[in-house]
Amino acid sequence: MAAPVGAVLAAGSLAAVVGAGPLPGSAAVLAALVVPGLAAASVLRRRPPAAGPADLVTLARTALIGVVAATTVLALVGQVPVRTWPLAAVAGVALALDAVDGWVARRTGTASEAGGRLDMESDAALLLVLSALLVPVVGWFALLVGGMRYAFVLIGWWRPALRGELRFSQFRRVVAAVQGSASSSRSCRSCLPRSPPRSPRPPSPCWRSRSAATSSPSSAGTPRGDGRERRRRPRLVGDGTGRG
Repeated sequence: MAAPVGAVLAAGSLAAVVGAGPLPGSAAVLAALVVPGLAAASVLRRRPPAAGPADLVTLARTALIGVVAATTVLALVGQVPVRTWPLAAVAGVALALDAVDGWVARRTGTASEAGGRLDMESDAALLLVLSALLVPVVGWFALLVGGMRYAFVLIGWWRPALRGELRFSQFRRVVAAVQGSASSSRSCRSCLPRSPPRSPRPPSPCWRSRSAATSSPSSAGTPRGDGRERRRRPRLVGDGTGRG
């Protein structure tokens, strides 16, 4: 399958560009291989092993998820920054393709239970990878968001009743889609780099001259008004002889 190969090549190229060591580079390549490799294996296990048009879109999406996973590994070890525009662009495209594969399946009449399961697992993997990417930003509790799906699977091994098939519910389907899309888009927005804070605007020369004039010692005791102290001319008092 082309999805695992493309993800591995992209991860290896990224590790070479950033100058990652052998251990971080190998970890990034392995992380890029997990999601697309499992997705390709699930398609090959079908009988007959065929991938429809919607499955091809989902497999391309898993390759992008593998690239995000490789970048996450390099970000956790400090090789690349967490907030970058290329990473946000790749995660955004992977998130947008979530609506494309379902539309393609309905338009081509190739919707199937296996394809829906592949799409659901891809959504869960993307949310887990984005949650791991948020660990350096908000802390380890970010993994609780992406790990809920896999915690439910683990509990299902202990409680077999949780592994039963549920009846179709359009309301539950819409709620799950909105919840997953909102969580993934919020995580994707957190990958955007922050703009530097704006420096305060310096005051204008007129304001500086006015401030200096009002704070000068000569104007400290002036009364309110135009800032000028009015002086009264002394009145001459006559001596009683009629001369003023």
